[in-house]
Amino acid sequence: MEESTMPGRCLTRSPLDESSHCPPTIDSSPYDIVFRMPIGNEGRKISRWYAIKVLADCPLQVDSEEIFPFWEGELPDASSFAAIAPHLYCIGGRRYLDPDSRETDAYKLDVTRPSKEWIPVMSMNSPRFLCNILVADGKLHVLAGDSSIYSCSNGLELEVFDPLTQKWEEVPDDPPVPLQSQFISAVLEDPTRIVVATQTGPCNRISDTIPSTFYAYDVRCRSWEKFAERELDTRCPLGHLGITVTAGNALYWLTEPTELLSYNISQDLWLEGNLKGLGISFLDGYDDPPFPGFGHLENQKFYLLQCVSIHEIECVTVHVEPTQKELVISVVAIRKYVTNLPSLVSDCLSLGKHEVQISEEASQESKNKRMKYNEEREDFDDSIMHD
Repeated sequence: MEESTMPGRCLTRSPLDESSHCPPTIDSSPYDIVFRMPIGNEGRKISRWYAIKVLADCPLQVDSEEIFPFWEGELPDASSFAAIAPHLYCIGGRRYLDPDSRETDAYKLDVTRPSKEWIPVMSMNSPRFLCNILVADGKLHVLAGDSSIYSCSNGLELEVFDPLTQKWEEVPDDPPVPLQSQFISAVLEDPTRIVVATQTGPCNRISDTIPSTFYAYDVRCRSWEKFAERELDTRCPLGHLGITVTAGNALYWLTEPTELLSYNISQDLWLEGNLKGLGISFLDGYDDPPFPGFGHLENQKFYLLQCVSIHEIECVTVHVEPTQKELVISVVAIRKYVTNLPSLVSDCLSLGKHEVQISEEASQESKNKRMKYNEEREDFDDSIMHD
């Protein structure tokens, strides 16, 4: 790997160091959420990274806030992302317009630095793209990957990156069965154990279930253990197709933009809930809405994030209450953000709760760029008016 930073631009001071407009609660510390919006630009695939602060409890509606991307540039296609504060990590991927390529590259970006750049870290042992990344015990656990030519015999199923040593650790044993792309993975209430469920047979079309085996990986003992044979709901996204969000010992997925599915491993209980009709504009305002960004805050509070117009992004906090029959969902707060020509949200990550100090210089640079953009847009509008 070349010892150079990922080409891109540090655009602004991140809103991670802005105080929230929401009034304080018992724990008034907001969660630092970062998200990516990819855009096309003259045949290039550009990523814009933004950051916002989200409180688990907040007034139902608050004033709009203007935000700016804190980094913009090109990243490997089909790469995967993870966060361990204060760093973001970009893992694997493939070369743009080369579907048969797979990369071992890994990068990190410190969101607290005035000059934010993706810096190479030690490469993985096995090339992969569209892999699953779990953060457990302060380390990145990278599982499998997806490719038309990916084979478990070609490389390691699981690799572990330690941010303290900046090295990839060898894992003595692979999962008991090949994962390939037909699996789900999550970190549950016990942060030292990773749970993986992999498909073990064909779908049952009568019961709409998938026979699966659940395994637990102890990240400290570095050992696998089979603990259950279960039936997965066929709507459960497998591999990179769906992001597993966890709260306690329950797994959550968006199976459709407006449909939430959960599975409580302890109770072997499947539940579902509907997000339609709750006043969420990026879901209610469209016949075929895009999938929103989705993540967990605390307890039974989650957030949904998506673009709602050419100048606005909306973040909605919801409370999800599991009953014995369904998920009862209610809106806790709606927060709007204004920015330049946002695209659809592609990745959402939480940096947890912490204070971030970023220089004013970067923020001023971004504001200057915004002023120039507004001037150019006004000139363009004027030219349209006079034509």
